[in-house]
Amino acid sequence: MNHSLRIFLARFTPRRIVRFVKAYGFAAAYRRVGIEIRQLVGSVSDGESERIPVIHRGSGVESGSEPYENVSVSVVIPVKDAGEEFRPLLSSLTMQKGFSKLEIVVVDSGSTDRSVETAREFGAKVLQILPEEFSHSYARNLAAEHAAGDYILFMVQDALPSSDHWLDGLFSALRNNDVAAVSCAEYPRDDADLFYRVCCLGHYRFLDVDKHDRIMSKPKIENYLTMRKNAALSNLACLMPRQLFLQYKFRGKFGEDLDLGLRMIRDGHKLVMLSSTRVIHSHNRSAFYHLKRGYADALLLCEMFSDFPIVNLNPYGLTQDIAFVRDVIDSLVEHLTRIRVGCSVSRISKIVVNHYRSSKKRNQRVVTLARKNGYRDERFDLFLVNIRELLGSCTYSELDHDGVFLEIMQGATQNFLDYMDEFYETVDERLLDEFCSSLYKMLAFQCGFHLASCYAKGSEQIKRKLEALNKDLPRGV
Repeated sequence: MNHSLRIFLARFTPRRIVRFVKAYGFAAAYRRVGIEIRQLVGSVSDGESERIPVIHRGSGVESGSEPYENVSVSVVIPVKDAGEEFRPLLSSLTMQKGFSKLEIVVVDSGSTDRSVETAREFGAKVLQILPEEFSHSYARNLAAEHAAGDYILFMVQDALPSSDHWLDGLFSALRNNDVAAVSCAEYPRDDADLFYRVCCLGHYRFLDVDKHDRIMSKPKIENYLTMRKNAALSNLACLMPRQLFLQYKFRGKFGEDLDLGLRMIRDGHKLVMLSSTRVIHSHNRSAFYHLKRGYADALLLCEMFSDFPIVNLNPYGLTQDIAFVRDVIDSLVEHLTRIRVGCSVSRISKIVVNHYRSSKKRNQRVVTLARKNGYRDERFDLFLVNIRELLGSCTYSELDHDGVFLEIMQGATQNFLDYMDEFYETVDERLLDEFCSSLYKMLAFQCGFHLASCYAKGSEQIKRKLEALNKDLPRGV
């Protein structure tokens, strides 16, 4: 059976289609299926992905010998206050099967806990820099220059190998497939919240590695979608020959792995993203963090891709829209929290869809006093107050308001409903709680994302108005 057809049938089972029709109607279901088909056909016609050949491992790893006895690997980990998760990572690395020459290089940027002592306890080489010297690129480049291994593996302080054969999986893909670098996807931790799990799955489906491995190379048609899908190195775990890395090195303060991937495929190198071998990693972050992350992501993508598809909104109108949509979310959450748990996902979907529809029909355009609840993030609320003071306050009637941001939020919310429909039969108390929390995190992320586009695509006057915000929001991401 054609691979794309298998993907389509896996995503749209008869049971799921029936649920979708009941919740949104036949027309919406028809459009949704059409979008999926066009995406699948497009990915095939671009010729942008290639299956990795079956990786054959020797029996030496299983028997406890060292099949890579002449292979030396340096694991590079930037660290600051790594906490309790650091020791399991170091322990797991030292237990990787098949590698007798494994070096750990830690770059610490001002830890106040016992991260440095823990690293040295495991025999790591420790480099210390000042907090103000840190950037994602500088710390990793410094460690690579001090590393001794023939191969270099970049990781982060809170990721965890999924088995003691994990490194063997990465190295086998690198050695057996004539590629320059290998990264792998992640398994969210058991305590990962709904927001992270949905975003994680969405990202890997976008890369087409949610179910299989990929060899990535420069596509025949170069645009934002094809280049980003084929340059997806990830510093959660990224293995490559050290001398090759030193020819390139990382650049920039953020998104250094994607930037490296783009340069490498443009030079004719092939890369691997593994789904069959994964690292364990996730974060449960606040809405305010996702505001900052959304801003940093959009700013990076606007800088990297001239054709990055983003709606260029008026920042003055956008702040009013965000406040209005927050009111919409407040009233939706108030409704959801009155629902008896144990209901079906389709019932939640109907409530959400109807709520957004009714909100679009409102004639009232002046934001009312928002109702606070336990899901709201105080730092994000304060940010909204400050941004409105920065840009000035006006009523909706004074703006060319077309409800674009409400449409954006409805589309983002639909991704979460689709995920819940795919993986859950009923909605228990925890799932409902995490969905309500996710609504505010989505709002914050989209707020940051589109404010960044206002800055990147805006006039010089708008850039001057947003300059302080542009310096502050990406900091610490």
